[in-house]
Amino acid sequence: MMRKSLFLVLLSCFVFGQNNKIDSLKNELKKNKSDKFWDYKNLTLEYYNSGSSPEELEKYTKIMTDYAEKKNNNSYIAISKSILALINSSKQDYKNAYLILGESLRYAEKSNDSYTLGRINYIYSRVYFLENNNFEAIRYGIKAINYLNKSTPSQEIDNTLFNIYTALTDSYTSLGLYDLAQESLNNGKRYLNKVNNEINYFQINQAQSLLFSRMKHFD
Repeated sequence: MMRKSLFLVLLSCFVFGQNNKIDSLKNELKKNKSDKFWDYKNLTLEYYNSGSSPEELEKYTKIMTDYAEKKNNNSYIAISKSILALINSSKQDYKNAYLILGESLRYAEKSNDSYTLGRINYIYSRVYFLENNNFEAIRYGIKAINYLNKSTPSQEIDNTLFNIYTALTDSYTSLGLYDLAQESLNNGKRYLNKVNNEINYFQINQAQSLLFSRMKHFD
């Protein structure tokens, strides 16, 4: 009961923080910039993660996608399509999610950009994880890590790597591969100080609790 209450408190803080981010990103869009794709992309993801306004999510998803097409930038198109696929997967429309991801990957390969390829493989991993396909979630998660480690370091990449390692911990645990789960857990912990977010601490503690519980039962 205490754990659930703590999660609700953390979640309310998380949502409050995301509302502030949404306001900040909207202010960024008002500035005179030659390229606004990353602001549109970040704003779309904030609406997706918060779940606060499906209407605004739909609105900015379209704006982001149209903007990427207008710029005729392979990386932008790949990333915008991957977010659209993620939204479809959250509605359990996995068939369309994979179709869109296939298109996204083709644009990512054209871009030949490590960050873009890492991002698309990360979304693939997330979708497979949501569908409880642990083998494919692991395969794409590892590919994403390899690409992102070749990219220019950033806080966003640190946060993405944290999320991948945490998800890998859960997938390995579900498959009974406890040594690999422990390795992924340790890798995830390396990014805690970099991401420094209460929700991230809750995520890693949940993954660790599940792993230790399964290991104890296995013994």
